[in-house]
Amino acid sequence: MKCVRKFTLIELLTVVAIVTVLAGMLIPVLSGARAVARQIKCTGNLKSFTQAGALYAESFSDYWIPPANPAWYDRIEFRRLVGASVKPKNSLENAESAFPAGMLCPESSAVRFNRPFAYFSYGVTLDNLSEENYRRYAFRLPRIRKPSGAAAWFDAVGVYATTNSNCFTEQENEIPNGRIIYRHRKMLNAGFFDGHVASLSPGIVAKHWDNRLSQFNRYFYEGN
Repeated sequence: MKCVRKFTLIELLTVVAIVTVLAGMLIPVLSGARAVARQIKCTGNLKSFTQAGALYAESFSDYWIPPANPAWYDRIEFRRLVGASVKPKNSLENAESAFPAGMLCPESSAVRFNRPFAYFSYGVTLDNLSEENYRRYAFRLPRIRKPSGAAAWFDAVGVYATTNSNCFTEQENEIPNGRIIYRHRKMLNAGFFDGHVASLSPGIVAKHWDNRLSQFNRYFYEGN
């Protein structure tokens, strides 16, 4: 008769302990990889937004997308350029405000809490706009002296983005008040007028934009 060797209890416990340790090491790595993938997806979305904005300007005498009346995310031409559905509500230039989840930041409340509207994901900068006339203010891209230093869109909750360096967690009942959100491992994604997208730390935001009025107007050519 053959002698069949069986695992002892100590050997089984040893194997379980090794598997547990390996799982504990791999789970954070996999979680970090998923976070990086979501950040890259958000970066790609913002790049699509900036490219669509540039194409929009080419069709409208170099004018950037007006922020309101209707809102930038409701403008049929912009939605068509970025690849969102275009379903006019009436004869005016108003479309359905919802965006496909794939065009929104995967870390945003727009996706996580099923609020599929662009303003729960991204906000357009207010810094090029006057406080009194921001709803109808429009500007031409050639006015910008340094497009690489002027951001067009931010990770934010709100139609318009208000810059600050505070890192608060985004909540399910977040009010779209324009607060920028550091969604990606305490980093903020921003799309710039020259087409590039950058991840910014709170320190960089505080250094360049906090507590200053008309921050990006310093990049404008005077009288143009």
